[in-house]
Amino acid sequence: MPGSGAYKLEEWTSGQKVTLRRKSKWWGDTLPSKDKNILFDALPEAAHLQIVNDPIAAVTELKSGKIDVMAQMPPKVFKELKEDKKFQDKYTLYNPDELAYACINMNLRNPILSDIKVRRALASLLDMQHIVKDVMFGMGTATLSMESPAKTREYNSAIKAVPYDPAQAKKLLADAGWKDLDGDGTRGKKTSKATKRSFPWNCF
Repeated sequence: MPGSGAYKLEEWTSGQKVTLRRKSKWWGDTLPSKDKNILFDALPEAAHLQIVNDPIAAVTELKSGKIDVMAQMPPKVFKELKEDKKFQDKYTLYNPDELAYACINMNLRNPILSDIKVRRALASLLDMQHIVKDVMFGMGTATLSMESPAKTREYNSAIKAVPYDPAQAKKLLADAGWKDLDGDGTRGKKTSKATKRSFPWNCF
């Protein structure tokens, strides 16, 4: 189906490129000017979308002028390009809010994580402010739910974050029975069957 937008699909090469062509007759062109906004702008006659799976390769093509627009580049690269005057003479960098989030999910069916002290300890080892500052280069916001903090009506601001506290994490793990049993720096737990040495990846 052609869809209700200003463009129609003209060509699609799987894994390589997509070409969209502006419709000769589009209902958005007939709207009175008082009803139009930027969402109705459809200026190019065609849009050629190139698929580049490697973000670094995509940035290289952006710098060389082979592509005009790129979305979702790595934060470190974005920061570097903001400091590149030659690049900014040709391109405009924009960092809009995005309704997306990253999280670490815990498998609560795993017996190791059935203890709330263990889950609390793991939460105490997650330094969200460090991730935002040093991993995302300030281009992110710590959130405590699937809702964006920008959506003030839906976001529950009464929820309090678990503070980053490695010392508290060690105490909670010890209280839950996870201790350094043989002095090798790895926590384990004695059970009736065996000694569990570490958290397997299937916990998460």
